[in-house]
Amino acid sequence: MRALVCIAVLLALGGSAGRVVRAEPEPRGGVGAGCLPHAIQIGFVVIPGDRCYTHYLVRPAEGALLGFGPPELRRLRPGQVVAMSAPAAVEVLAALQYRVPLPAAARFAPPGTVQAVDVRFLPDGRLQVRIGGAPERTVELPVSYP
Repeated sequence: MRALVCIAVLLALGGSAGRVVRAEPEPRGGVGAGCLPHAIQIGFVVIPGDRCYTHYLVRPAEGALLGFGPPELRRLRPGQVVAMSAPAAVEVLAALQYRVPLPAAARFAPPGTVQAVDVRFLPDGRLQVRIGGAPERTVELPVSYP
């Protein structure tokens, strides 16, 4: 039952369950955004390269998602946590271009919230998600290159 609820939440938020998602957003530029020099694949989601993104931890009632939004989407300060029903969170959720399911370890934010996070690549090819707060937490994801 819990798995069905998680799949329903993913589909409702525009995610995918068991299929590769390839979409080409409009190229965007921005200062301070996380830029990908080439395409990456995290699980079943392919994120196009040669683009910049802002990153958000989306924490619905079940699960957690890493959201990739356009670089000009600067509605939340890094580490700021807002309820999903807040106007800033609604704007962020509507603008997210990609949503990647995160492992259970990423559920450090309260349910029903959105939080701006910092993302960086480690030398060994993993993606590190830095979740603000006290204490600051990190989650590392394996990345492949399609």
